Amino acid sequence: MLTPPRPTLPLLLALLAGLLLSAAAHAADYTTINPSAVGQIRLAVPRCRGLVAPLPGALEAELAQVLTDDLEFSGYFKRLDPVAYLEDYRTAGLEAGTFNYDDWTVIGAEYLLKTGAELFGNQLTIEARLYDLFGRRQVLGKRLSGSLDDRRLLMHRFANLVLKEVTGEEGVFDTLIACEVKSPTGKEIMVMDYDGQNPRRVVANSSLNLMPDWSPDGRYIAFTSYLKGNPDLYVLDVERAMIKRTSRRIGVNMSPDWSPDGSELALTMTHQGSTAIYVMNRNGSGRRQLTRERGVAVGPNWSPDGKRIAFISDRTGTPQLYVMNADGRDTRRMTFDGAYFANPEWSPDGQRIAYAKANGVGFDIYTLRPDGKDVRLITEAPGSHESPSWSPNGAYLVYQTTRHAQPALYIQNVTTGERRRITPPDVAATAPCWGPARSK
Repeated sequence: MLTPPRPTLPLLLALLAGLLLSAAAHAADYTTINPSAVGQIRLAVPRCRGLVAPLPGALEAELAQVLTDDLEFSGYFKRLDPVAYLEDYRTAGLEAGTFNYDDWTVIGAEYLLKTGAELFGNQLTIEARLYDLFGRRQVLGKRLSGSLDDRRLLMHRFANLVLKEVTGEEGVFDTLIACEVKSPTGKEIMVMDYDGQNPRRVVANSSLNLMPDWSPDGRYIAFTSYLKGNPDLYVLDVERAMIKRTSRRIGVNMSPDWSPDGSELALTMTHQGSTAIYVMNRNGSGRRQLTRERGVAVGPNWSPDGKRIAFISDRTGTPQLYVMNADGRDTRRMTFDGAYFANPEWSPDGQRIAYAKANGVGFDIYTLRPDGKDVRLITEAPGSHESPSWSPNGAYLVYQTTRHAQPALYIQNVTTGERRRITPPDVAATAPCWGPARSK
């Protein structure tokens, strides 16, 4: 057991970042997430053919590959090897009657996803048709248009439609992830597609910019910045590329989290020597303190119904996970061993809380129910894994890991255990936050 640390600013920053020294954990039995034993749907996805004129070969392959990557990562689908395809996608049509169902059923396909595109200058129109091969019928048909630069977004949206049609599950393939990225002069805030593509820096000011958090409508990102010397709270208007300083109290103004209705922000602040959880209106007014107990309280995270807040506190000696009502009352401790805990994150359905826990050499990510029961281990790969953030449908987690030479981001299917690195080797990325579902 470690000696309870004094709540100094260095300790606070370590707690907030989740980069804590390990503590000896008590032995316990945990439920480990294992790959699903449910059979996957056998899906055929030919290359995207030109509807008016042939498409560049690289574009044909890319469009089909985006669909394949999305649907396979959902855990429900397995694309049949194109080598086995009998049909020539360049001559067969998309509509029923212009291709032979037997060409697909004979190789074991259950669903067929055909796509075609028209490219006029920089404008791209894509048509997708999904066929149930057992029923020999079309179950989905859709055309989407955009610029050539939007081609991946269009395919992500087709993948969402297919997933919804076949499984009833909402897709998140067109969502965005924000994170910190190390730069020569500090840290910047970056936004990327869910799969790591199309990265773009949205806050780059030669300072330390930390802990981004999306607003529920996806219009804003709250974050902490040392732009003026003090760790102040800022809000970025993503579309207008404008930032506003919202909280500037001397000391820390860190780890922001939007309320589910977007009207308030919870954050960690220091005042008169105490480090506590506060809530304020989105414009910085109406500040009120929620935690007043001894020790440090950090990392607030709202429940989806807005009635509770999860947070980390070392009030009993080591940082443990707590849940309180949104008004600061009825605080309940969720974890009871000697390890360090960090980064609580409520699932979108409110049924689980993800968090990081020290494992002796770093951190692993777990989830539990809000009553503190049914603990499940999510990460088992080498390295330290921290800062989990749920996808809007609750099917995946994005998190940072040190299993490579420098911090990287992974997304992981919490049902199948499949994980995928989404940041390139030359980008040191931390503190991811998965954005909300995007309006069409």
